[in-house]
Amino acid sequence: QVTTLGGETYGVAVGGVDGALYAANLTGDSVAILDASSLNPVADPISVGQRPFRLATSTSLNLLFTANGDASVSIVDTETNDFESQVAVGEGPAGMAMDEAAGLLYVTNRKSGTVSVVDVASASVPGTPIRVGNWPFRVAVDSQAGRAYVVNAHGGTMSVIDTTTREVETVTVGDGPCGVVVDDQAGVVYVANSSSDNVFVVDVSSLEVIQEIPVGDGPTGIALNPSSGDVYVANAYSHNIAVLRA
Repeated sequence: QVTTLGGETYGVAVGGVDGALYAANLTGDSVAILDASSLNPVADPISVGQRPFRLATSTSLNLLFTANGDASVSIVDTETNDFESQVAVGEGPAGMAMDEAAGLLYVTNRKSGTVSVVDVASASVPGTPIRVGNWPFRVAVDSQAGRAYVVNAHGGTMSVIDTTTREVETVTVGDGPCGVVVDDQAGVVYVANSSSDNVFVVDVSSLEVIQEIPVGDGPTGIALNPSSGDVYVANAYSHNIAVLRA
């Protein structure tokens, strides 16, 4: 099933009271609201910042976030689908991850080499951006451990941020890391390395790489099934998905 949105679409997310599907229209500076089953529009598009690229949601706060090409993040109330506010971040925002317990949104700024931490309640960025590696692309947050994991696509590294002190440790991973997901139950972080065609498994206690798993060609997207512990890896150039069984 396919639906046409009339513009370049890079980011999608599911959220809201009725489990709506949100799709970022990069060329239309808006977010489409669709029924997740029929893919039909259920409301008028929401105007956000310029060139919205990626989307993220907060399930506990019923909010949608858009990372925009004008170095901003837009915040949308998914109960009302109303635009709430816009927050300035670094250049080239891409990855976003919500620390639900702290009410903080971590945003990777590719061109700035930083991470902005957005206080969602006040729609502000307290403190200075956190300096990480080269071209930070994706981020995953472990609220229980108090860490944010940032993969730096051009540096072959993962920056590990202590969310309390904002201190950063660096872990060497594979080439072209583009995806990251944390399994807090297993105590590991999975990093998809798009240029070395593998997934690194990092122990969260020691921050050491404990396994290197070959997958397909150009792994970029990665997702965890929290119920089973299985990990799904999207391989861009071999046109397939690898499944890492728990």
